[in-house]
Amino acid sequence: MCPKDRLFRGYIELELKLQEVDRVRMLYEKYLSWNAGNSAAWVRYAHVERSVGDMDRCRGIFEIAIGQEALEMPEILWKAYIDVEIEEEEYSRARDLYERLLKRSEHVKVWIAYARFEYGNADNGEDASSRLPAVRAIFSRGYDTLRRKGEKHDRAFLVETWREFEKSFGDKDSLAAVEAKIPRMVKKRRRVEGEESGGVGGMWEEYNDYLFPDDETERPNLKLFEMAHAWKEKMKLGLLDSDDEDEDSDAEDEGTVNFKAPVEGNAEGLDDGANSKRKRTDSEASDADEDS
Repeated sequence: MCPKDRLFRGYIELELKLQEVDRVRMLYEKYLSWNAGNSAAWVRYAHVERSVGDMDRCRGIFEIAIGQEALEMPEILWKAYIDVEIEEEEYSRARDLYERLLKRSEHVKVWIAYARFEYGNADNGEDASSRLPAVRAIFSRGYDTLRRKGEKHDRAFLVETWREFEKSFGDKDSLAAVEAKIPRMVKKRRRVEGEESGGVGGMWEEYNDYLFPDDETERPNLKLFEMAHAWKEKMKLGLLDSDDEDEDSDAEDEGTVNFKAPVEGNAEGLDDGANSKRKRTDSEASDADEDS
């Protein structure tokens, strides 16, 4: 903590002891205008307003705080804001805050905290067991999100937490459904480029990888889909080639008819002419015999 931080905090503590709330507010305004990224200071300021019963100002301070572009440890601020709403039994507000937080950070710890909140804080006197579908929906959303992002370690951590939840509060079927998602851990090796190797060859290191059952099931289906798509593309090309061949064949057939028809006609005409000539020759020979 730098001297100016200690100075501000010292003055604020003094004014709080004197119950000079307006002076405390003034000091916090100056403090945070000087260091707007101090999440802990924003939280303390909001708690001052809550301590005097002004929840509107408390929420207003939290809203200004989470809107800051550069915050030191923003998770502290979000957690404090959510905890205040839970303590005030404003569960719908807390739920909205979790949803807003997930739009900014899809970290595995946020998903797990959200699921635990959903089970532990039922609305309007609901039985906790009635929240089970909502809890499972959050776990499922988190699992799908981490799967899409390729976060295998976080995904494994989430599904393990989900399994422990089902062991405690679920039934045999729900537990079996989650256990079907448990990954298999395998050791792999990868090449690591370093200065010692001069950037050539590198060194090998072992690491743990996770093989998820649904990924392994999906991979053959994906390969089959790719093969089917490739076959369809080839068929399209084949049909185009076949059409071209048919058109060429039709053109050749038309040319053959146009070319051969006259030839065949001429041949028939020549044959008829030869037959007529032979008939005349035979007739003339017969007349000559009669004259003789």
